[in-house]
Amino acid sequence: MKALAKNLERCSMIEAYEVRQVLEMKAVELIVRNASEDDINDLEKACRELEVIFEETRRTIGEFELHRLYAKKQKSVHGTDNGDCFIQHLRYDAQ
Repeated sequence: MKALAKNLERCSMIEAYEVRQVLEMKAVELIVRNASEDDINDLEKACRELEVIFEETRRTIGEFELHRLYAKKQKSVHGTDNGDCFIQHLRYDAQ
């Protein structure tokens, strides 16, 4: 029974990350369409900061904040709300 539960848990995480990949591609498409030069600069700065953290720690600390910035910069009415909902789901699954 524990093995079945572990498999279901693993599948749930895989599915969550697959959905995340699709959402990120759409977010980038909207960012490209709607972002200003300042928005692009903000995103580049955030990516550079995350790269430094990763180089120092080998962990993706701050990744959720970057995803929230993606949602904000796509300038979609539902972007930030949907992004927050999805991030909360990922955090819950990770616990």
